[in-house]
Amino acid sequence: MRPVVLILGMLAAAFVQTTNGAQRASDEGVWRWSAECGAPTTIVEVRFGKRTIHRQAVALCRTNAQSGAGNFSGYAISFGFRPNRAITWEGYRDRPDRTPANVVLNVDLWEAGGETNAVLMGISVMTADRILMNTVHIVHPGRRDETTVARGLVVRTYSIAAGQRR
Repeated sequence: MRPVVLILGMLAAAFVQTTNGAQRASDEGVWRWSAECGAPTTIVEVRFGKRTIHRQAVALCRTNAQSGAGNFSGYAISFGFRPNRAITWEGYRDRPDRTPANVVLNVDLWEAGGETNAVLMGISVMTADRILMNTVHIVHPGRRDETTVARGLVVRTYSIAAGQRR
């Protein structure tokens, strides 16, 4: 009898935590990345080695759960670059993949999800014929965050100072 009571107690606790989490998200809202948020608040910077290969200001804002994802248009950043050296890609496939220097790499960044304290930014890197990496960067509004996608290829996000907003 005790194992059944213990299991039922654990299930009830999980239900209460899930319900409280959903209620908290509804009350606090979730962070979104959208042009509909208004003025840019965050810089997205992609670096290869010591060089910035893409930098763009984006708008993040908190939305309530009732507004729903359907009311916000998705926003994405896409660009290409030619690295001056070979890159080894690890962690996406069973075995490391390697691209030679000067091959055009296409990078896509997009909102993969919103949480009460962060935006999940999807990152894909591909050549014309294959996907090399697909991962997530967590953007905490008001904080500096950094994700290493491959050796030397880094995605950074950080707040725009109030005087720099345009």
